[in-house]
Parts: sequence; C-alpha cells; structure tokens
Amino acid sequence: MGYQLEGAGGEITFAQSIWPPVLAVAAIFGWQPQGTIPDKESGIFPGRASYGAYEYNDGQLVTAEDAHNLGEAIEKALLSLFIGVKQGVPQTDSDKVRTEEEQRAIQRVMEYDPEGDKLKRFVRFCKAGAFTIH
Repeated sequence: MGYQLEGAGGEITFAQSIWPPVLAVAAIFGWQPQGTIPDKESGIFPGRASYGAYEYNDGQLVTAEDAHNLGEAIEKALLSLFIGVKQGVPQTDSDKVRTEEEQRAIQRVMEYDPEGDKLKRFVRFCKAGAFTIH
C-alpha cells in the first residue's frame, strides 16, 4: 500500500514508507500543516482518524495554499540538503541541532531520492494546486 496523490499537478505516488519522512522533512524546513479537509466523496468525518491527517490515504484534500506551502518547504530542503551535499558541505536552514528523528527522516528522504529529482517533481506538483491523498 502506498500513497497516490491526485490534483491539478497530475498524479504522483509515494511508497508507504517514504511519505511520512517527506512530510517530516517539510516540517523541518518550515511547513506548518493546515490539516487536510474531507473531499466531498471521501466519506471522512470529524472524529475519524484520517480527519485532518496527512498520513492516511482516505481521499482527504490538501488545500491549494497548504500544498503550495508544502512545496515551498520541500524546495527549501532540496536547496539546503542536496545542493550542500553536492558541494561537500550540507547546508541547513539554521545552526540548530537536529533530533535523531529529524536526522532519520532527512536520511530516509535523501536515500529515497539521492539526486532530488522525484522531490523536484513533487515541488512542481504541490505548487500546481490542491490535491487529494488516496
């Protein structure tokens, strides 16, 4: 099982094991999740676990603004992590020490997409507008 994202930017998929680290990296680089909202056909309602969550694939909607902000944070991560790695010195958005959990998320994402190509596509996808998570 994975995550299929569908929206104005087309479709993009993530393996179940990589979607949460992608979200974590976005949060590390400034994304402040607004929370998903029920898509009219999703059947999601308040009180259901997937209500407001990104880690489920129940058809919940990520608004255009939230998607744009998510894309901006991933773009910032790409510039900071991937370009810095290629130059031999990873750049960070601040000098703060990362927690082990944050370091693991960054490592997982970098192992998943060592050149950053998939994440660049995801940035374009997010900036295109709202999307649903299936």
